[in-house]
Amino acid sequence: MLYLIWCAETGRPLNAEAVRSADAAVAPWRAAVVAPLRAVRRAMKAPLLPGLATESLRDRIKASEIEAERLALVILAGGAPAPEPSAPEPLAAANRYLDLYAVHLGRPLPRVPREALLRALAEA
Repeated sequence: MLYLIWCAETGRPLNAEAVRSADAAVAPWRAAVVAPLRAVRRAMKAPLLPGLATESLRDRIKASEIEAERLALVILAGGAPAPEPSAPEPLAAANRYLDLYAVHLGRPLPRVPREALLRALAEA
């Protein structure tokens, strides 16, 4: 979703095929690396080893998850279309790109993260 917002903000045009292609480019990485790191980090919110301080380990896993996401964004940015001078207004483009992604996934995007991203874009 961050990639879609970045494309909208920088005037990079996306259509349904571009969204599918971008998702396919990082899907194996997301499934093999990002998702497992996220699952471990979320599981560690619960006191799985009562009496032991696990927050430091959880913080390192969180940092690794963020780095894994950053690497995926590097790949996506490298394959992004060039900016177009006649690109639509960023907020309108972001809404359209997020809608395309939701259609690609076959389900609505979570409302709260979507609204937070759009609000951040509007305030930028």
